[in-house]
Amino acid sequence: MAYNYGPTLENYKIREEARRILSNRWGNAILAVLVYSAVLGVSGYIPKIGPIIVFVISGPMTVGFIRFFMNFKKTEENVPLDVLFSGFKCFENAFLTHLLVTLYTLLWTCLFIVPGIIAFFKYSQALFIIADDPEIGASEAISMSKDMMDGYKWKFFLLNLSFIGWAILSIITFGIGFLWLTPYMQLSFVIFYFDLRYSSTSNTKSLEE
Repeated sequence: MAYNYGPTLENYKIREEARRILSNRWGNAILAVLVYSAVLGVSGYIPKIGPIIVFVISGPMTVGFIRFFMNFKKTEENVPLDVLFSGFKCFENAFLTHLLVTLYTLLWTCLFIVPGIIAFFKYSQALFIIADDPEIGASEAISMSKDMMDGYKWKFFLLNLSFIGWAILSIITFGIGFLWLTPYMQLSFVIFYFDLRYSSTSNTKSLEE
Protein backbone atom coordinates (compact mmCIF):
# COMPACT_ATOMS: atom_id res chain seq x y z
CA MET A 1 0.00 0.00 0.00
CA ALA A 2 1.33 3.45 -0.92
CA TYR A 3 1.28 6.15 1.72
CA ASN A 4 1.28 9.87 1.26
CA TYR A 5 3.66 10.97 3.98
CA GLY A 6 4.52 14.57 4.64
CA PRO A 7 5.02 16.79 7.70
CA THR A 8 3.18 20.05 8.19
CA LEU A 9 5.06 21.45 11.21
CA GLU A 10 8.28 23.43 11.05
CA ASN A 11 11.01 22.20 13.39
CA TYR A 12 10.74 25.22 15.66
CA LYS A 13 7.01 24.51 16.01
CA ILE A 14 7.79 20.90 16.94
CA ARG A 15 10.13 22.07 19.72
CA GLU A 16 7.61 24.67 20.83
CA GLU A 17 4.88 22.03 21.08
CA ALA A 18 7.20 19.71 23.02
CA ARG A 19 7.90 22.43 25.58
CA ARG A 20 4.21 23.19 25.91
CA ILE A 21 3.35 19.54 26.57
CA LEU A 22 6.21 19.16 29.05
CA SER A 23 5.27 22.22 31.07
CA ASN A 24 4.12 21.27 34.58
CA ARG A 25 4.92 17.58 33.88
CA TRP A 26 8.69 17.62 33.80
CA GLY A 27 8.86 15.41 36.89
CA ASN A 28 7.04 12.51 35.23
CA ALA A 29 9.20 12.80 32.10
CA ILE A 30 12.49 13.01 34.02
CA LEU A 31 11.53 10.02 36.18
CA ALA A 32 10.94 8.00 33.00
CA VAL A 33 14.40 8.93 31.75
CA LEU A 34 15.94 7.87 35.07
CA VAL A 35 14.16 4.49 35.06
CA TYR A 36 14.99 3.81 31.40
CA SER A 37 18.65 4.74 31.92
CA ALA A 38 18.88 2.77 35.15
CA VAL A 39 17.55 -0.44 33.59
CA LEU A 40 20.03 -0.30 30.70
CA GLY A 41 22.85 0.93 32.92
CA VAL A 42 22.46 -1.73 35.60
CA SER A 43 22.07 -4.44 32.96
CA GLY A 44 25.36 -3.39 31.43
CA TYR A 45 27.22 -4.07 34.67
CA ILE A 46 26.17 -7.71 34.90
CA PRO A 47 29.46 -9.65 34.82
CA LYS A 48 30.45 -11.18 31.45
CA ILE A 49 27.00 -10.96 29.82
CA GLY A 50 26.14 -7.32 30.52
CA PRO A 51 26.70 -5.97 26.99
CA ILE A 52 24.75 -8.87 25.49
CA ILE A 53 21.79 -8.26 27.81
CA VAL A 54 21.83 -4.55 27.00
CA PHE A 55 21.71 -5.27 23.27
CA VAL A 56 18.92 -7.83 23.67
CA ILE A 57 16.70 -5.52 25.75
CA SER A 58 17.56 -2.26 23.98
CA GLY A 59 14.89 -2.76 21.31
CA PRO A 60 12.00 -3.50 23.70
CA MET A 61 13.13 -0.82 26.18
CA THR A 62 13.43 1.79 23.43
CA VAL A 63 9.99 0.88 22.10
CA GLY A 64 8.60 1.29 25.62
CA PHE A 65 10.43 4.60 26.02
CA ILE A 66 8.98 5.87 22.75
CA ARG A 67 5.50 4.63 23.68
CA PHE A 68 5.77 6.43 27.03
CA PHE A 69 6.28 9.75 25.23
CA MET A 70 3.61 8.93 22.66
CA ASN A 71 1.19 8.53 25.56
CA PHE A 72 2.68 11.62 27.21
CA LYS A 73 1.75 13.60 24.09
CA LYS A 74 -1.79 12.22 24.04
CA THR A 75 -2.76 12.85 27.65
CA GLU A 76 -2.84 15.77 30.05
CA GLU A 77 -2.03 13.48 32.97
CA ASN A 78 1.13 11.72 34.11
CA VAL A 79 1.91 8.50 32.27
CA PRO A 80 2.40 5.32 34.36
CA LEU A 81 6.03 4.21 34.42
CA ASP A 82 5.10 0.61 33.58
CA VAL A 83 4.54 1.83 30.01
CA LEU A 84 8.34 1.87 29.76
CA PHE A 85 8.28 -1.93 29.78
CA SER A 86 5.42 -2.32 27.28
CA GLY A 87 7.93 -3.06 24.51
CA PHE A 88 8.46 -6.52 25.98
CA LYS A 89 4.89 -7.38 24.96
CA CYS A 90 6.13 -7.22 21.35
CA PHE A 91 9.64 -8.45 22.16
CA GLU A 92 10.23 -10.27 18.85
CA ASN A 93 9.32 -7.32 16.63
CA ALA A 94 11.14 -4.82 18.84
CA PHE A 95 14.29 -6.92 19.06
CA LEU A 96 14.39 -7.81 15.35
CA THR A 97 13.75 -4.22 14.28
CA HIS A 98 16.53 -2.94 16.53
CA LEU A 99 18.85 -5.72 15.31
CA LEU A 100 18.19 -5.10 11.61
CA VAL A 101 18.42 -1.31 11.90
CA THR A 102 21.74 -1.65 13.74
CA LEU A 103 23.05 -4.16 11.20
CA TYR A 104 22.00 -2.17 8.13
CA THR A 105 23.40 1.06 9.56
CA LEU A 106 26.73 -0.61 10.38
CA LEU A 107 26.96 -2.12 6.92
CA TRP A 108 26.38 1.24 5.27
CA THR A 109 28.88 2.85 7.65
CA CYS A 110 31.48 0.29 6.59
CA LEU A 111 31.22 1.70 3.06
CA PHE A 112 31.75 5.26 4.29
CA ILE A 113 30.64 7.54 7.10
CA VAL A 114 28.18 9.60 5.03
CA PRO A 115 26.16 6.58 3.78
CA GLY A 116 26.05 5.39 7.40
CA ILE A 117 24.62 8.72 8.55
CA ILE A 118 22.05 8.66 5.75
CA ALA A 119 21.10 5.09 6.71
CA PHE A 120 20.68 6.14 10.35
CA PHE A 121 18.09 8.74 9.38
CA LYS A 122 16.51 6.49 6.75
CA TYR A 123 15.71 3.83 9.36
CA SER A 124 15.15 6.26 12.25
CA GLN A 125 11.37 5.85 12.36
CA ALA A 126 11.28 2.03 12.45
CA LEU A 127 11.07 1.67 16.24
CA PHE A 128 8.54 4.51 16.40
CA ILE A 129 6.38 2.51 13.99
CA ILE A 130 6.66 -0.59 16.19
CA ALA A 131 5.78 1.48 19.27
CA ASP A 132 2.79 2.91 17.43
CA ASP A 133 1.59 -0.42 15.99
CA PRO A 134 3.38 -3.47 17.49
CA GLU A 135 1.66 -5.86 15.07
CA ILE A 136 3.75 -4.50 12.20
CA GLY A 137 6.71 -6.78 11.43
CA ALA A 138 10.35 -5.68 11.54
CA SER A 139 10.92 -5.73 7.77
CA GLU A 140 7.71 -3.81 7.11
CA ALA A 141 8.57 -1.22 9.76
CA ILE A 142 11.97 -0.66 8.18
CA SER A 143 10.42 -0.34 4.70
CA MET A 144 7.83 2.10 6.04
CA SER A 145 10.57 4.14 7.70
CA LYS A 146 12.45 4.38 4.40
CA ASP A 147 9.27 5.56 2.64
CA MET A 148 8.40 8.02 5.39
CA MET A 149 11.87 9.59 5.45
CA ASP A 150 12.14 9.93 1.68
CA GLY A 151 12.68 13.67 1.27
CA TYR A 152 12.62 14.36 5.01
CA LYS A 153 15.97 13.02 6.24
CA TRP A 154 17.47 16.52 6.09
CA LYS A 155 14.57 17.97 8.08
CA PHE A 156 15.03 15.34 10.80
CA PHE A 157 18.80 15.90 10.75
CA LEU A 158 18.24 19.61 11.35
CA LEU A 159 15.80 18.82 14.17
CA ASN A 160 18.50 16.71 15.82
CA LEU A 161 21.12 19.37 15.17
CA SER A 162 18.97 22.06 16.80
CA PHE A 163 19.57 20.46 20.20
CA ILE A 164 23.36 20.63 20.01
CA GLY A 165 23.57 23.81 22.07
CA TRP A 166 21.52 22.22 24.84
CA ALA A 167 23.71 19.10 24.62
CA ILE A 168 26.87 21.16 25.12
CA LEU A 169 25.26 22.91 28.09
CA SER A 170 24.26 19.52 29.52
CA ILE A 171 27.85 18.32 29.25
CA ILE A 172 29.08 21.45 31.04
CA THR A 173 26.69 20.65 33.89
CA PHE A 174 28.33 17.21 34.24
CA GLY A 175 25.41 15.48 32.51
CA ILE A 176 22.69 16.77 34.82
CA GLY A 177 21.16 18.79 32.01
CA PHE A 178 20.45 15.62 30.05
CA LEU A 179 17.66 14.84 32.53
CA TRP A 180 15.77 17.74 30.94
CA LEU A 181 17.20 17.53 27.43
CA THR A 182 16.41 13.83 26.88
CA PRO A 183 12.62 14.11 27.38
CA TYR A 184 12.60 17.36 25.40
CA MET A 185 14.31 15.64 22.47
CA GLN A 186 12.32 12.40 22.70
CA LEU A 187 8.99 14.21 22.78
CA SER A 188 10.08 16.35 19.84
CA PHE A 189 10.92 13.20 17.88
CA VAL A 190 7.52 11.72 18.75
CA ILE A 191 5.79 14.87 17.50
CA PHE A 192 7.89 14.71 14.30
CA TYR A 193 6.85 11.08 13.80
CA PHE A 194 3.14 11.71 14.29
CA ASP A 195 3.22 14.78 12.07
CA LEU A 196 5.15 12.93 9.36
CA ARG A 197 3.03 9.79 9.41
CA TYR A 198 -0.49 11.08 9.98
CA SER A 199 -0.71 14.69 8.84
CA SER A 200 -1.07 13.78 5.16
CA THR A 201 -2.62 10.32 5.16
CA SER A 202 -5.75 8.64 6.43
CA ASN A 203 -4.59 5.16 5.40
CA THR A 204 -2.67 4.31 8.57
CA LYS A 205 -3.63 3.06 11.99
CA SER A 206 -3.07 5.47 14.84
CA LEU A 207 -2.13 4.67 18.41
CA GLU A 208 -5.49 5.97 19.58
CA GLU A 209 -7.47 3.37 17.60
